[in-house]
Amino acid sequence: MGYKTILTVITQPGQTAQLDAAVALARREDAHLDVFCLGVDHTQTGYYYAGASAYVFQEAIDRAMASAEALETEVRGHLGAQDIRWSAESAVAQMGGVGALIAQRARFADLVVLAQPYGEGAAPDAEAVVEAALFDGNCPVLILPHGQSDVAGIGRRVIIAWNQSE
Repeated sequence: MGYKTILTVITQPGQTAQLDAAVALARREDAHLDVFCLGVDHTQTGYYYAGASAYVFQEAIDRAMASAEALETEVRGHLGAQDIRWSAESAVAQMGGVGALIAQRARFADLVVLAQPYGEGAAPDAEAVVEAALFDGNCPVLILPHGQSDVAGIGRRVIIAWNQSE
């Protein structure tokens, strides 16, 4: 059974190795690549002085929206010349809502392709994105080592982890 829809989540500029791996896998499987560009608001508005939280909240959301739009523009530029079926969409979430948003997107994919969430060069939100896809997405997740974009050998050796739940 081949993959028909592959999802990858981009949260910061320069995640080209992850994107290139997802493109190569989508090409190999003749699948549709769904790229989700996510702007994350990291503020915790409960810790500001009275009256400031509304202003700080709006500024943080505006900053996250600009980040998501810039990511989508970068992704569209990168994928424009590719010979695969793809779509790119952006959204904004507060850090606490990232899990539910990623899980909702992952449920409609056959495979999620993400970069390793730890180590040098990892996105600050990578851990939350990987955990949401793994534990709430109800689909397989392929985690790539940092800088890995070659998917030619993927699928030859397989490790399966299962905790006997759904």
